[in-house]
Amino acid sequence: MESKQSLQALQKRLMLLGIFNLIPHLALGLGLYGLFGAQGNAFLPALNNPQVCYALLGFGLVAEAYFMVLFIKTARARQKAEALLKKETVSL
Repeated sequence: MESKQSLQALQKRLMLLGIFNLIPHLALGLGLYGLFGAQGNAFLPALNNPQVCYALLGFGLVAEAYFMVLFIKTARARQKAEALLKKETVSL
């Protein structure tokens, strides 16, 4: 029973990590748009400044790497919890 609850908690954490991972994706997208797509006519005036775009790219890359590490650790923990749950159900 305990492993089933931990599996549900891990699945919820994976879902939340996927939702929060939207922030670095947006930062990367805005940074790339400001550098390569806007051509000095961005819908946000700050994106016309290359320093802002480089800052967005830097933040996006660092945050993306951080979330990827968290996601991989949580996915591995979920796999272990699934294996343990499967082992418990077989032994019953």
